Amino acid sequence: MKWGSMPKAPELNAEERERLFRIIEATLKIRKRHHFYSLVQMELQGLLPHEILICGLSDIDGRGLGMHSFSSVQDFTAEHFDRVTHPEEGIISHIIGLWQKSGHPCLFEQRREASFPVDRRLLGKDSILQDSGLKNIAAHGVTHTNGAVLGFFSFSRVSEPLGMRHHYLLEILVPHLYTALIRVLSKETASAKKIPMGKTNLTAREKEVLKHLNEGLSNSAIAEKLQVSPLTVKNHVQKILYKLQANNRAHAITLAMRCGLLQ
Repeated sequence: MKWGSMPKAPELNAEERERLFRIIEATLKIRKRHHFYSLVQMELQGLLPHEILICGLSDIDGRGLGMHSFSSVQDFTAEHFDRVTHPEEGIISHIIGLWQKSGHPCLFEQRREASFPVDRRLLGKDSILQDSGLKNIAAHGVTHTNGAVLGFFSFSRVSEPLGMRHHYLLEILVPHLYTALIRVLSKETASAKKIPMGKTNLTAREKEVLKHLNEGLSNSAIAEKLQVSPLTVKNHVQKILYKLQANNRAHAITLAMRCGLLQ
């Protein structure tokens, strides 16, 4: 397939069309992160069965993409997430670059390329894709009129061979998912602004752990720096999430920036 060419849209059966309509309608009602998670893990599974969804959304200052994970599996850890979303070495950044060149959904599996040229280094035995446990990627995004990436959605461990049906579904669904997630994050940002600048009850050690989280370090790397056990770091992270009322590490960093704890 040549880049820039548009494939013929596949036919959806009556049940799939009805499910697609229900998903689009449901995105209009999403207001909180757990609403979005429920949609992804329930209704969306009937059309696009997957285990891992990684979303990147442009931050307010336009300095980059804030990454978020919605996963139903325990073996995709925070360390895996940090590795695949690393801004320079992570596979998600690489796929975003390829997507920007083509402008169309990207479908990629370990042993074959589906809808776009792929760096052959990703196909090796020690590829990032294989090591991370993603297994496959079906991804698409949303851009600004100036070409900047506004949002990017990457589905992995899709439990069926990737093909033009997924290509078609991504083009329809991603704009609606993007709008819904932006609505969620805007409400979270508004909630974060209610926290007085610098006024939290984080301890000095928790602030130190938070700083390292913002640097993209894994729990193990933080433990090595602080000369404590990974379990101790994990406990600190859990306390940080609780005190900031954050849903995950990325959310905690966003909230910490909003209330002046991080630059």
